[in-house]
Amino acid sequence: MTKLELPPLFEEPALLKEVPKEPTRVIVSLSGGKDSVASLLLALELFGPELVVAHHQVVLEDFVGTVEYCQSVCHFLGVPLSFSQGVYNSFLCLGCGHKHLSIFFEEAYCHKCGSRDKQFLGVVSGIHDYIRHRGKWMGGTVRPCTKNFKIEVWNAWARENEEFLGPRPILVLGERHLESKNRRDLPELRYRDAFRKGWVLEWRPVLHYRRIDAFRKLREYGIEPHPCYRLQWRALLRGRHRRWREEGLEPRMEYPGQWDGLYQVEHLPDQLLDPMIDTLMMDVNVEGGPRCGCRDCYWKTEEELRAVYDLDQGKEVMDDGMAIEEETGFTMKQGKSLQSIVAPERQRDQSSGSAASRQV
Repeated sequence: MTKLELPPLFEEPALLKEVPKEPTRVIVSLSGGKDSVASLLLALELFGPELVVAHHQVVLEDFVGTVEYCQSVCHFLGVPLSFSQGVYNSFLCLGCGHKHLSIFFEEAYCHKCGSRDKQFLGVVSGIHDYIRHRGKWMGGTVRPCTKNFKIEVWNAWARENEEFLGPRPILVLGERHLESKNRRDLPELRYRDAFRKGWVLEWRPVLHYRRIDAFRKLREYGIEPHPCYRLQWRALLRGRHRRWREEGLEPRMEYPGQWDGLYQVEHLPDQLLDPMIDTLMMDVNVEGGPRCGCRDCYWKTEEELRAVYDLDQGKEVMDDGMAIEEETGFTMKQGKSLQSIVAPERQRDQSSGSAASRQV
């Protein structure tokens, strides 16, 4: 059997120990989060601006302003930026009753039974559309946000731009080992399986970063992190402060003196919170905290979901999430509905609204 020849400079994956120094193109998958921006900066440091471009996969459930943030970062750094969005057709197979998705229409067929006899159900252009198509929420093993709206979207863009990418492209990904259990075994270098052997090499330059390392990398270049981090942290900290005053639940102390003198303050203004957030971003060596991504991300804790619901743009997407739970009968968290998770915030809003009405 003849051995397949790999492009020059690229070795067999098992033998690849360092990043090739002469790729034909370096494409950073830019989500807008701190890790992907830090990865972009490291790619520029290693390869220079001539080879580096960025690609953003648009997800409708992301925080408002994510596209604009990616544009501003790339404009500041002088990096070309491309966008793609996952859009699928939803079908019901009239042969076996299986629901299936396809980017095609006439050519679409059921992958379960092979039938092309189908009923068109609608267009799936976001995570919530996908959940409605599937009839249940995503989970640890079913992650359309990653597979259908990021990985497959980038793969399709790469196939359409094969000549631009050249024979030795590198795809830069901002994944970190410490971010989740699912990422602890990811390698720094590997070839992407979706393509012919030895074409697209994945590189994860921040794999061993801590949370604070990523934020510090942005600070090194004078880049403010995505506004969603500060928005979520403000809501989280205000929620903890409110429960402290109203229910006597002392807030978690993440660094010495964090809450000194704040019990007496009725409402924490941004001027008091932002220095606290800066410390949490840059100096407190712990993982977790606000994520940049879907506003109602499955991986958010209940406290984080309540904090996001406290934001206008969070209510917008979570109200639709609650409607999905009612339509499908499946909840986001096992045994616990979104409505029950955010109930304290909804009750507080209703009480505030009633009080305001009485004052009027």
